[in-house]
Amino acid sequence: MILLQITGLSGSGKTTLASKAKAALSLASHPAIVLDGDEMRKTLSKDLGFEAQDRIENNRRIGDLGLNLMQAGNIVLMATINPYEKCRLELKSKSEHVYTVWLQARIESLIERDPKGLYRKAIHLNTIKLSGINDPYEIPEHPDLVLHTDKESVEVSSQKLLDFIYSKLQMVK
Repeated sequence: MILLQITGLSGSGKTTLASKAKAALSLASHPAIVLDGDEMRKTLSKDLGFEAQDRIENNRRIGDLGLNLMQAGNIVLMATINPYEKCRLELKSKSEHVYTVWLQARIESLIERDPKGLYRKAIHLNTIKLSGINDPYEIPEHPDLVLHTDKESVEVSSQKLLDFIYSKLQMVK
């Protein structure tokens, strides 16, 4: 079916929106799977760290898994920071049914939200590398969908994401 690589900085809502989309798609009898970056690091990529090469390999693994699941007839919601444009474009080059969804949010909003305390650790304690703060995050050059998650509610962003998914499903049929 299709694969959406949902990218954005930490706290932008990737997992939240992917989970909401999966729930709605499942209710409509569409097979959907969420590949969450944090969860994949506990299993598929538990041997990797957070240096650039490890981040690239992590996203390559998740992307390859996502492609296999997509080819098996699933809607795949890949919720990962995936900070490098080259990685996102490489995944898109493997299928015309791979799309990039960018969750855009001002860094100030993300610092205020900071659900995992990561911004505090990166900015004030300097104990971790965090994409967009002290590690690179390359803004997608040509995303297929942009959601402004700091300006719109979860419900509005979720509906826009679902509308986008359904528009792409129509093209697959």
